[in-house]
Amino acid sequence: MSFYQRRERLLRDAAADQFEDWYRRSKGEWFDWRERLLFLRAVERCVNAKVAGGSGRTCRDREVWKILDVGAGTGRIACEVARVGLGQAQTSVVALDFSHRSLLVIQRKSAGVLVCEADAARGLPFADGSFGLIVCCQVVQHLVLEDRLRALTECRRVLRDDGWLFLSVYNGHYWRSQGIQEESLGGLYARRFRLPDLKYMASESGFSVERVEPYKHMPARLGNLIGSGLAVRLDGLFAKLPLLRMRTGAYLFVALRPATRRVNRGHLEAAASDASCTSEH
Repeated sequence: MSFYQRRERLLRDAAADQFEDWYRRSKGEWFDWRERLLFLRAVERCVNAKVAGGSGRTCRDREVWKILDVGAGTGRIACEVARVGLGQAQTSVVALDFSHRSLLVIQRKSAGVLVCEADAARGLPFADGSFGLIVCCQVVQHLVLEDRLRALTECRRVLRDDGWLFLSVYNGHYWRSQGIQEESLGGLYARRFRLPDLKYMASESGFSVERVEPYKHMPARLGNLIGSGLAVRLDGLFAKLPLLRMRTGAYLFVALRPATRRVNRGHLEAAASDASCTSEH
């Protein structure tokens, strides 16, 4: 693990117990709701064999859907999927993160989520094609290029050929970014992504970009002032405005589908020796 990742893990461990309260206070409760809904609805569409990500491509029905949350943190997305359920489909949710204390938070929150302690940039301790869906919320923006591509290539390896990867990142087209692509935010490395960056990242790791949706179009205080329900609806409307949406959304929700099969067993062997996975709560 590189120095910047060790530093991030220390910060994540220290903040784990209070992270979700801080997240809602700093970004707005409405934003937390909006972001979780983006992932949950995308997963629901896919699992229920409806149109996924607006691409016209559907997913095959299965008795059990295995879903992996890479960089799950304290389980904002993984625990939501496990809590809500996905219609008639049976699901198995795995939350993977390199922060031990964050995974302890997940274990306290949800008995329906398997936790796995591992570093995605070093490899994922799962067999090829293990998962039908992978979610990755605000993770790759904190990885340098080499680690970013390594982690996504591993995602491709463990994802089924008819699966989907849903991720979110900082928006490089956002008007307040002022052209800054890389910086340090709160002691963490951070990268903003423009559309060409997303396409390059996807193609280099075996994916193609199917859908990009900007979100968080209003300040946290304004969203809280008008109420979470109205703020979420307005944010969804802003995302559909062709002339403004890419400039006013601070984040991008991205739907990726597999383009090629890239197997890298070296990462699997390295990860298997270091990872710790458990379902005991």
